[in-house]
Amino acid sequence: MTIDLVFSPELRLSDGTVIKDRNAAIQYLRNHRVRVADPGSVQVLHLLESATTPEELESAAQRFRSWVAHLDRDR
Repeated sequence: MTIDLVFSPELRLSDGTVIKDRNAAIQYLRNHRVRVADPGSVQVLHLLESATTPEELESAAQRFRSWVAHLDRDR
């Protein structure tokens, strides 16, 4: 069974991107990784892709939120 993540409320990033679910977060991280060498994004991407339990998914979501907050502060 696949567990999905829905960000509620959706995340609105400073660059205008809207993140609604796990797939959107993964795509954003993949695109970011192509543009910027950021080891933190690789780790968060791995957590989101490999989460198989609700607990792992929630932990990965929290890491994504923290990573995004840090990214937005640096812009």
